[in-house]
Amino acid sequence: MSAPSDEGNPWLSLAALLKSNISVATLATSIEKSGIQTYDRFGRRIAATGECDESKAIKARALDLLADYYADLHDSYSNRDIDPDKWFEYDSHLYKFGWPSDESPSFEKNEQEEVPKSLSPKKRDIDAPVSTRTRRTYLTIIASLCEICGIKANARGASQRIKEATQKLGSPVDDGTIQTMLREIPDALESRIK
Repeated sequence: MSAPSDEGNPWLSLAALLKSNISVATLATSIEKSGIQTYDRFGRRIAATGECDESKAIKARALDLLADYYADLHDSYSNRDIDPDKWFEYDSHLYKFGWPSDESPSFEKNEQEEVPKSLSPKKRDIDAPVSTRTRRTYLTIIASLCEICGIKANARGASQRIKEATQKLGSPVDDGTIQTMLREIPDALESRIK
């Protein structure tokens, strides 16, 4: 560890990094991957880089601090009573956590990190086959819409009226397809009643 007050190696506090437009997400990722440093009650620097209980507690405090700042920042958009600038006042805890310049993590690398696959939006293939349950749900919805529109799904001319409605929508469906679906409605309704 370098000296705490080395002029050639300035302290990069969370406050200074946030002011220089390093995102909360990037800082959180940096803390999780590389740890963070702070000062104890005597002014000695403590590195929280390991997995011991003390390191975990320091990292957790820094992450909680960032989470609180992030919440205030976003709440301030809708609530004028919240002042996110209070986080940058002289006695803010954001100044107590950080890294000396020569020991700071690569923020650019953490900023470009990909979104985990589990959090990536999943694209659904609209033409993919649907399960029986989903199909029955769709048929139930069609039946309820027919009911609201005054179309008796099993009556003569129902498929023609629905065909005309699809044409008005600009997405025409042929009469035969509509008739096939309308014939399946009674079974779908019966399966949902059970």
